[in-house]
Amino acid sequence: MKRTALSTILATTLLGVSMQGCIFVAGAAVGAATAGAVVFDKRTAKQTDDDKYITQEIEGRLNDNEIISKTSHIEVVTFNRVVLLVGDVPNEEMKAQVSSIAKSVPNIQKLYNQITISGKPSALSRVNDTYITAKIKTQMVATEDLQSTEIQVVTVAGTVFLLGKLSQEQAHVATDIAQHVSGVEKVVRVFEYT
Repeated sequence: MKRTALSTILATTLLGVSMQGCIFVAGAAVGAATAGAVVFDKRTAKQTDDDKYITQEIEGRLNDNEIISKTSHIEVVTFNRVVLLVGDVPNEEMKAQVSSIAKSVPNIQKLYNQITISGKPSALSRVNDTYITAKIKTQMVATEDLQSTEIQVVTVAGTVFLLGKLSQEQAHVATDIAQHVSGVEKVVRVFEYT
C-alpha cells in the first residue's frame, strides 16, 4: 500500500513537471505527499499549531513589506519552533531586515538565515526545486526505518535544506538520500538531534 501511494505521487509529479504550464499538478503532488506525512507527525497539536503560527506570522510580516515582497523570494519553514529562512534577496541590508522581521515574532527557539544574495529566481528554477523536493520526499517515505515525517525538505536553487528533530543515524540516512538525487547541488542540514 505504501509503495502504491508513493508510485502515484511520483507519477503525478513527473506528469506535472513534464507538461508545460502545469505547475499546479506538481504542487498538488508535493502537497499530497506533505499532507500524507502530516498524519504521522510526532509533534503534538500544540507544537504543530505553534509552528504554523510562527510561519504565518513571519510570512505575513514579510508580505506587508512592499519592497521585500516585490524584490525577493523567501520561504519560511518552522519545525519545533526552529525557523529556517531560505530564498533570495537583492542585497545584504534586505537579508538583515528579513532576519530582524523574523526575530520579532515571539516563541522562536532558533533562527537560521540561509537566504542568498541574488535576483529573484525564474519560474522554471522554482518548478525544478519543487521537483527535487518531491523526489527526495518520495524516496524518504519509501525508505523503511526512516522517520521521514520528522524531516522538512526545502530546495532553493538546487540547494536542499533538511530540517527536523531525529537521531544522528536518521540524519545520515536522510542526508544520503538527498545527496544522491539528481539536480541536488548541495545539502544543508539543520537538525536537532535526539
